[in-house]
Amino acid sequence: MEKLKKIYADSEDQLFSILKLIEVKMPARTKGRKTEHTEIWSICHMLSTYSENNFLQYPIALENRDKPDFQLQLNTNDIGIEFTEAIPEQYAWALVLRDKYFPNSNITPSLFRWGSPKRSRKEILRILKASKNKLIGPPLVGDSVEMEWSVGMWDCIVSKLDKLNKKRFKKYYSNWLLIYDNLPSTLLNFSKASDYLNEKLIHYWDGFPGYEYTFDHILIECRKNFLIINSKGTKFLKTCNIW
Repeated sequence: MEKLKKIYADSEDQLFSILKLIEVKMPARTKGRKTEHTEIWSICHMLSTYSENNFLQYPIALENRDKPDFQLQLNTNDIGIEFTEAIPEQYAWALVLRDKYFPNSNITPSLFRWGSPKRSRKEILRILKASKNKLIGPPLVGDSVEMEWSVGMWDCIVSKLDKLNKKRFKKYYSNWLLIYDNLPSTLLNFSKASDYLNEKLIHYWDGFPGYEYTFDHILIECRKNFLIINSKGTKFLKTCNIW
């Protein structure tokens, strides 16, 4: 799949006309999904959602690049946007193996959390086979789903902070982090989960120890919503899907 071509728009009508022509799809991991699919999916949903909520200043220009992944120009301000997908590596691998060998098997999210023991291909296949007719593994109780989600998001943020602070990573007037949430959290209480994440971010906005640069905005696409976090607070926006 090709990377996103440069977008230029003088108005919301023009932007939406351009966005509607872009192939925004998310194939299964066994059906050829690439990083470009998730990048295009999230950046296009971000643009449509921001525009619908009057967060964009026209004219705008968006260009796909590297370190960071996108450069967004709003009127005269340049913004760098780094993208990442939040998903435990073991869970992503389990999804691929499930779709290939046990398409009707259930996957128990608690077995493939962040920080879970690293399992071999043989071990994952054994778990999937045992899960064909029932869920196995420890249940998620209380606020454990929301707490787990906040840990996963925090890990993503810190990981990208390391990248942001490298010399070859270009710094902009404003630096944003866009996260596509693909964590195994089907019963997530989004509001409660964001509260747990904000607890971890209390000292982040005052200057995070060990890092010269931090992201000004953290944008998380979760299910059909966007969570936008910055030093001024948190906003929840319903994703604008025009496709």
